[in-house]
Amino acid sequence: MPAFLHDPRLPAPASERRYVRAVASLAGAALALSAPAASAAPPAAEDVAYRDLQRRTGLDLSRAWTSYHRGGETRPFADHVERWFRARRDIGRSFVVAGGALVVVGGFFIAFGASGTEGARSSEINWTVGAATMAAAGVLLVTGGALWGVYFRRLERLEAATMVRGGRLRLRAAAPLVLPQGGGLSVRVAF
Repeated sequence: MPAFLHDPRLPAPASERRYVRAVASLAGAALALSAPAASAAPPAAEDVAYRDLQRRTGLDLSRAWTSYHRGGETRPFADHVERWFRARRDIGRSFVVAGGALVVVGGFFIAFGASGTEGARSSEINWTVGAATMAAAGVLLVTGGALWGVYFRRLERLEAATMVRGGRLRLRAAAPLVLPQGGGLSVRVAF
């Protein structure tokens, strides 16, 4: 029976299975040969940079070093750690934003459940969905807040250790200011 007429619900003939295995192994070998070879270990200078950065920041950077080592990175270790921390901080921010949005959605469900205009069964469903949404929002807010806070502080310590002259310029406060003469408003900023 020709291969194109073969019923896919039946097992493939032995010759066809051998052909598929041979093509798959050749394709795998071709991919392995064409892929760039990752170095087994980062350069020795990066190992020194890892230990120095860990000493200066006081942070345990072993997980970031393992990721750096396995990934065969070419950029400096400090850049890898900064990207690692920023990604996790941004995940925390995203969780907080999503949790805030779920609070609004849950609030609407609870408000509609409290109005009771659709009937008792519908009101009960709205209360249940609202409570479940609020619970999910709470989980996201707590988890996101923890991630955001932890990795923000780690980024601060990393930036303090890697910056040469006191870090970068940051806006610390901005507030409206009433002008004593003329009755106008101004904005005061502090860096």
